Amino acid sequence: MEGLQQLSFEMLSNVGLAKDCFVKAMQVARVGKFDEATDLIKEGEGHFIEGHRAHMQMIQSTQGEETAINLLIAHAEDQLMATDTIKIVTKEMIEVYKLIHNK
Repeated sequence: MEGLQQLSFEMLSNVGLAKDCFVKAMQVARVGKFDEATDLIKEGEGHFIEGHRAHMQMIQSTQGEETAINLLIAHAEDQLMATDTIKIVTKEMIEVYKLIHNK
């Protein structure tokens, strides 16, 4: 497997794990388990950082070169951006659930 392909799969794997943690965090927060939600956010952020690290390696490995963007790279970058959005929404939803549970 070539370098960019390997890095794309690393991105996909890590941001997939991060997204799963963020979704689970929303689900447990909905039932009032805020400590567990916080732990899941932290775990997800760790996976997200690893996905971002792979993305930075990808960018650094192609500096100064013309690089063809293939579907795998585009998909990995899309998932990275989507997961970042989900992280933001998750944090906001947890705050909303806190307000609901404190009524």
